[in-house]
Amino acid sequence: MLSRRGFLKGSISTGVLLSPMLKTLAGEERRLLDYFDCGVASGEPTPEGVIIWTRVPQYARGVSGTEVFYEVATTSDFKPFSLVSRGSVITTERWDHTVNIKLGGLRPYTYYYYRFYTTTGYTSEIGRTKTAPEPDQDIKVKFATLSCQDYIAGFYTVYQNLINEDLDFCVHLGDFIYEGITSSKLFHPARIDIIGEAFLLEQYRAKYRLYLSDPMLREARRLFPFIHVWDDHEVKDDYAGTDLLILDRARQGHQAYAEYLPIDLKDRLSNNLSPQMTRSLRFGSQVDIIAMDLRANRDIMPCKSHILSRGCDGMLDEKLSTLGKSQRTWVKDTLSTSGANWKFLLSSVMFMPFKILPDTNLLKVVHGFFTSVAMAHKGIYINFDAWDGYPAERFDLTQHIYNEGIQNVVVCSGDIHSAFGASIYADPEDVKSPLVAHEITTPSITSRSMSDVALGINLDKIGLDTLFMKANKHMKYAYLKHHGYSLFEVTQNATIVDLVGVSTTAQMYADRVLLKRSVLSPTL
Repeated sequence: MLSRRGFLKGSISTGVLLSPMLKTLAGEERRLLDYFDCGVASGEPTPEGVIIWTRVPQYARGVSGTEVFYEVATTSDFKPFSLVSRGSVITTERWDHTVNIKLGGLRPYTYYYYRFYTTTGYTSEIGRTKTAPEPDQDIKVKFATLSCQDYIAGFYTVYQNLINEDLDFCVHLGDFIYEGITSSKLFHPARIDIIGEAFLLEQYRAKYRLYLSDPMLREARRLFPFIHVWDDHEVKDDYAGTDLLILDRARQGHQAYAEYLPIDLKDRLSNNLSPQMTRSLRFGSQVDIIAMDLRANRDIMPCKSHILSRGCDGMLDEKLSTLGKSQRTWVKDTLSTSGANWKFLLSSVMFMPFKILPDTNLLKVVHGFFTSVAMAHKGIYINFDAWDGYPAERFDLTQHIYNEGIQNVVVCSGDIHSAFGASIYADPEDVKSPLVAHEITTPSITSRSMSDVALGINLDKIGLDTLFMKANKHMKYAYLKHHGYSLFEVTQNATIVDLVGVSTTAQMYADRVLLKRSVLSPTL
């Protein structure tokens, strides 16, 4: 007879939740996911350590807490000679029975294997991770960037292909979960979200368990260490950290994030302030990863509309910030003092200006539309929730890069669900100003792309990508259809970027498609 535990492993782990059966269980849906094994994960690699993660399922918990034992080895068979670390921690419902263990004393640029077990019946699968090279090691670094994985929008065929790549680590640029449920008469979900919209801590926790029911996502986390930054859907669409009306909801979303991802964040959670994700990680002599937090200290946008909008005078306020004063100073100082050849700025949202029409055409099309001379030359923009909503701060950063002569800066961004490549200039609005950086915007994993929301219009056929590039002279390419990821291979002389797509997310398996290869040369 199939046990309840067996049912969960057999149905949920396929990534296809049996919605009719689950709906007959009424209030049991969330509790069913609590029985599920969420796998293992690792993250935040340094030359001497890494964080390893797991969660004890409901069936294996102690009454007042569970002691979780862990082992780390240089071989996957865990022979005595290969063991390098072992120990135990206690986990309770305070952190939803998850464990984040910060390992130290490891060798640089080395593969390690890890596993967890309890005396109450839980034995994890074996995870694999990799430490970073020493800061002075001149070694090729390979990583991938990912973004936006709405569970109901499609299957994780991106991860199905990613797990076959040869990578040192992965970067997730945010929207790991979606707090709400996409609804549209024209949108037919591929999968069912049995949680509904998350407002409370237990609902956010259930979202992570739902997303981790997908075997491809779990396998990617098992194979590669991840570096995470958050965007908005981990709390609420388009939220700003200074919005007091959402502060309590943000606390609960942040706690679930800290519980379910391999990240050193728990000590930074506070009853009064949003924790800040800002940090840097070094990978040999080639790579500095500089993670920016664009939500915790973000000012509320002053414009009433931020989608396909001409903006408003308030957005030109030089005090308006998405970073906050202290983080902006930290980012600038970190860029200035970095000893790495290439500096990768992690930006959860698009950094480059993104207009819908070129300036010259705009005034002809919408003559008399502008009430502000200051905004007239700016154009109509796609999304002011990105850096376009904070142009003074963006200009301050690009000017700093130029004035300090900082070389080889690459902005890695996500959020917009389609792929773009661009040059970033000292004045981002002026392509005649000096080149200071490159930007690679990675497509979504499943979240609906521009083509997905185009109501059946073939955007490739009408040439919208070409129109975008004409309106935005700094833009080098635009791919509006495919879901996928970006692969970075970093050496002394260049960074090679492969834009990888998948043929579909409408079914569980899909082919890998190489959409474009770019070679980023030194900026100065």
